[in-house]
Parts: sequence; C-alpha cells; structure tokens
Amino acid sequence: MNKKMNNLKSKLICLDDSSLPDDQKYLEIDLTDCEIIVGRGESCNIVLKSNSISRKHARIFPAQNKWCIEDLNSSNGISINNKKIKNAVLVHGDIINFATIPFRYEIIVPENIEFKNNQDIEKTFLISEPGAIEAILDAAKKSKNQTSTKKDTVKTSKANNLNQSKVKDKPSKSKYKFIFFIILLLGLSVAIFIFYNTIYKVQKEKERFIEKYQKELKEFTEKYENYPKTFDIIANVSNISEINKLLKKIRSAYLKYEQDIILQSIEATLIFMRLEREVHYCIAHKKAGDAIKLVKDSENNLKKFTSVDAIKELANMLKLMEIVVLYKIFEEKYPYPDINNINNELKDEIIKYEKTLKDEFIELKKKNYSILMIKYPYFNEIIKDVDDRSLILVHKWADLLSYSNK
Repeated sequence: MNKKMNNLKSKLICLDDSSLPDDQKYLEIDLTDCEIIVGRGESCNIVLKSNSISRKHARIFPAQNKWCIEDLNSSNGISINNKKIKNAVLVHGDIINFATIPFRYEIIVPENIEFKNNQDIEKTFLISEPGAIEAILDAAKKSKNQTSTKKDTVKTSKANNLNQSKVKDKPSKSKYKFIFFIILLLGLSVAIFIFYNTIYKVQKEKERFIEKYQKELKEFTEKYENYPKTFDIIANVSNISEINKLLKKIRSAYLKYEQDIILQSIEATLIFMRLEREVHYCIAHKKAGDAIKLVKDSENNLKKFTSVDAIKELANMLKLMEIVVLYKIFEEKYPYPDINNINNELKDEIIKYEKTLKDEFIELKKKNYSILMIKYPYFNEIIKDVDDRSLILVHKWADLLSYSNK
C-alpha cells in the first residue's frame, strides 16, 4: 500500500441506523488496507443485520490509491448520491446506500494542519483520491479559524487587563457581592426554566406517543378483533404480523418511557391479542397441547411490568386462557363419550373438569365480562365455543360416570 493510503484514512459513517438492531447503532466502518465484503451473511467482514441486505451485498477495495465499491449482484442494489451503480470510485462526501441503509464516505485528515493551497498539500501527501484535496483544505481551514480565534481571545484579554489596571477607584466589596448575587440569581432562573421546559417537552412527546399507539390499537381492534366463522390461516398469520409490528413500536418507546403505565397496558393488550390467535391456530389444528406452552411463555411477560392494573388484567386473561386450553385438550383426548372407555384416570379428570375447573371457569368469565366484551371479543368467541362444545362433552362423560357407578 502506498504512502497516500498510510497518511489519509477513510471511513463509512452510517446516517440512518433505524433498521439495524441495537448492537449496530452509530455504526462506522474503518477502511484500512484490505478489501471488505459487506452483507448479511456471517462470513462477511461487515455484517449488516437487515433483511434488505443480501448475504454478500458489496465489495469495497483499494485500487490505484483510491477506494472503489462493487455491487455483488445484491437483490436491492447500491446507489451513490441517489444513482444506482454496479461499481464506482468513492469520492469524499459521497452518500452510499446499501439497499435502504445510507452511509457517508469521508476522508479523515490529521488535526491542527495548515496549508495555503493545493501545491502545499501535495508536498506533504501523495494525493490521487477524488475529493482528498477538498477534505484536507476543509480541515486546514477549520484549524486556521480555531488558531485565529485563540489569538483574538488572547489580544482581547490583554486589552481588558490593561484597561482594568488604569481604573483608579476600585468597587467596594458590597458592590461585588451584589453583582455576584444578581448573576447567581439569573443563572438559577435560567437553569430552572431549562429544567422545567425540558420536562414539559418530554411530557408532551410522551403524550403524543401514547395517543398515537392508542389510536393504532383501537384501529386494529375494530378491524381484526372479530372472531372469524371459519379459521383462516392467512388472516391469522397476517394479524399476528400486525401485532408484532405494533409491539416493536411500543418497545422502542420504552427506551424513553420504560415505567409508563399506559404504554405497559397497551403492550399487555397486544401480547394477549397475539396469544388469542396463536391458541386459535393450535385449536383449529387439533394441537391444544402445544397451546399450553404458549400460555406459559406469555406468563413470563408479567415479570417485566410494574403497572399493577396491567399485571392483574393480563394475569386474569392468561388464567382464563389456560382453562380454555385444558378443556380443548380434554375434547381432543376424549371426543366420543363411551361408558366402556371409563377408567380410574378418566374418572379423576371428569370430576376435575365437571366440578373444580368448571367453577373457576364460570367465576373468571363473570369477573372479566366487561373486558372480554370490549377489549377481547375474539377470545370471548373462543370461550363461547368451550361453553357450547367442551362443557357439554364433559357433562356427557359425567352422566356416563354417574350411570356406571349405579
């Protein structure tokens, strides 16, 4: 590698990391002497964890004292300054888009350097990279401005000291105290104003977030919360996808407002709406046993909430969902009442479902009637199905058990 590459370093700075995960925020890519492969695949030098990025998206490499870029037949392509390219030479200040993720290419020059013109620069560096001279002149100009400012400050300070030394009558100590008190009072007033103004802005921003997510939740409920007459797997998957998108937005807001009880209530509602559809899928495919694990996984989410109301409501709904799943497991296991199939194990289950579990089921339905009707009509229809089928089936088995005991 030549002297130019050793003297001037380059880097790619990410301008919008919203589509990248938390561990790739504020991403910068240093360009050294070696070729770099950028892509989603683990074998790449730089891994961009985004679905818009191909497994091997682009190659960045040094050639003839310049940095070049090449598209490796990626799905979503590369653009430089909003123009699609297959390969190009990078220029200082270029905006490079890997699919939808933008980076700025910058040449990094040493600090505190002063140059008069391009010839002066070329005496110090071997320049052949496009935009390099402009980058160095910009840095030199900033350095010169800083030096000039420092000199002016020193001159001003000396002049002030000279003027002060000429003053014969010094102010009294009481006058100094009064001035100090006024300055202190003004500083305190400014600090208080800034503090309360910041709190006000944060509160208003939080209110806008909450209003936005409440509106999105309401729209989703009105559009999708009606229970379908027949199970539609495409609609089911689509609903779950929409819920996950809303949950992602809510959880991003937690970075600022983690303890907000309204946001926690919205998240708890979305978690249960997702569970409704996942359990419905299991029931429709005669896999009620798989639904028990889904309920248990959702119960683990209770630990993250601090809102008493959110915890209480979600806990009640999960307990009711667990009972629904247990009835559906019984329905799958013993679909046809037959006195010849009654054994000791089945007797115990019939007693459990007909008495203990049934009483708890009825009590929870009654206790959460309003919530089921308003917030969770989808789940309420699943409960009705248990009333119309599962409870009647258990009751038939109980009648046979009573008959066999005579």
